[in-house]
Formats: sequence, structure tokens, C-alpha cells
Amino acid sequence: MSWSVSVVLLCEDTQHEVFVRAFLVKLGLKKRRLFPVSRESGDAKQFIRKRLPVELRALRQYAGQGRILIVMTDADNLSTAQRLQTLRTACEQSDEKIEGAYCFVPRWEIETWLEYLQDHPVNENHRGYPKLQFESSAIPLAEKLALRCQTNQPDPSAPPSLQEACRPFARMRERLL
Repeated sequence: MSWSVSVVLLCEDTQHEVFVRAFLVKLGLKKRRLFPVSRESGDAKQFIRKRLPVELRALRQYAGQGRILIVMTDADNLSTAQRLQTLRTACEQSDEKIEGAYCFVPRWEIETWLEYLQDHPVNENHRGYPKLQFESSAIPLAEKLALRCQTNQPDPSAPPSLQEACRPFARMRERLL
């Protein structure tokens, strides 16, 4: 896999960023190739919706230079498809298309995925799984997911939003090969 690409990370919060970073590093991406977008204070969802078109525009400006954009935001009380639609709408309002970004959207919150990756049963209609004491505690869980993705072994017991995340991962992987 050619990991000379630069990856821009647009994440809702630190927990998301730590998770995505660990996932990509486990797959072989060098840490120095990861560029997080600095977050602003205030509503994280609003920040993502506001910043996504800006980052897509920058991505297109440097087309052909081996850059990709990864977005990670929680769906909260929306379905994954509904959250993706809010992102799509934000982009369209700025005359951008979301198709240039790889979007990962845990249902309710990332803690749903983290709970599953700790081998605990989860229900995506339930919210409020425990938060990790330290963001870094997500690193071995992200690495576990990366190993599963590398072997292309989908788990039918995985939460639907995590199964859905395999689609952008597969597209991203094809682009990098």
C-alpha cells in the first residue's frame, strides 16, 4: 500500500482523532503524514458542518498531490445516513460535494464502537456507553479494528454503523493501493 499520501483529519473531538490516528498508523501510515484540523470551541457538529466544505475545497485545490480527507463525527440521535445527509447538505450549500471525503459515523457516539471492540454486546439504539478514562485507551481498540479490516473479515455481530464504516474504508484502501 502506498502510504506517501497526506491525510487531513476532521474529527469531532480528541477521542475521535486518537481513534482514527491509531487505526491509520496500525495500517502502516506514518504519523507525520497525519494533519488534524484544529478544532474551535463550541458545538462540535456545527464545527464539522462549517469546516467540511472548506477542507474539501482545499483538497480539490491540491488535486493530484496525494491528499485525502477523513471525517469522523457521531450520528447522535440520527441514523448514520441522516448524519451523512446533514454533511452533504452543508457541502451543497457551499457548492461542494462530499464525495471527496471519507466519512466515518458511529451511531450515537464513538463509545458504541469502543464498547463493541472491548467484546461487549452493544445496541445502537442505546446511548450512554461508558466513556474511556483516557483517550489513549482507544488505541488498542482502534488497532484491533485495523487488523480486522486488513484481513477483510467482516463481523456480522458488529454494530451496523461500524459495518457501514467499512464502505469508505474499502474505497480509501483502493485509492491507496
